[in-house]
Amino acid sequence: MKKLFLCFCLFLQFNFGSKAQSIIDLTSTYLVLYSGKTIKCTHIQYGSPFFNTNVGIYREDSVKFYKNSSGSFANTKHLSRRNTSSFMRATTTGPINLYSQTITSVKSGGYKQDRKTGAYMYTRDQSMTQEYLYYNKGTGSLKKAKYKTLKFDLADNPKSMKQLRKCRNIRVAEISIYVLSLAMATAGIAAIFEEDGAHENLTYVGPPVAILMYYLVRGNNLKQKKIRKAIEAYNK
Repeated sequence: MKKLFLCFCLFLQFNFGSKAQSIIDLTSTYLVLYSGKTIKCTHIQYGSPFFNTNVGIYREDSVKFYKNSSGSFANTKHLSRRNTSSFMRATTTGPINLYSQTITSVKSGGYKQDRKTGAYMYTRDQSMTQEYLYYNKGTGSLKKAKYKTLKFDLADNPKSMKQLRKCRNIRVAEISIYVLSLAMATAGIAAIFEEDGAHENLTYVGPPVAILMYYLVRGNNLKQKKIRKAIEAYNK
């Protein structure tokens, strides 16, 4: 009986001991390859197109995710039309990592000729900044942070789902106001051709009010705040 008990203890020690040695501490420095292999190392030096580590050299297009003292980074190549590798740093880390990308587009100004009058008018440069949110669960591939994808990955956290539902409601309101704004603009334009003048006010009020309403309710920033709160709630 004692021999049987001793053999059982040795079996448990060997079984769990070998598993413990295979577990990688994900708070340390490491690389995750697209092949699914995780490479633990003491330092990572990234200089496109290679990652130099103390255990080997890896091409950037083979690395899906890496973490070092500077933060956690995910490869964005599958988000790029050219399928080129670049790495985005996580702004929030945890079971769900959140990434933010800000893109600024500039429309050049200058002197331009009016087609009707022929006169030249000077316009300033116009810039528009748009922020895009992405996330990944663990060391998975990046996904766009939106309700359709997050509702599956955050489904096991009621507090996160509450914030996501608020995000969805903002989107529904945005679409409703957009439809109403379009209807008002159409009515305003149609009023121009009315002979009885019954809708004369819409000629002047309709299009401006419609445009103002649409831009006032554009919920992009509000939606992103709810998404951030949903992920923060999940990571607690």
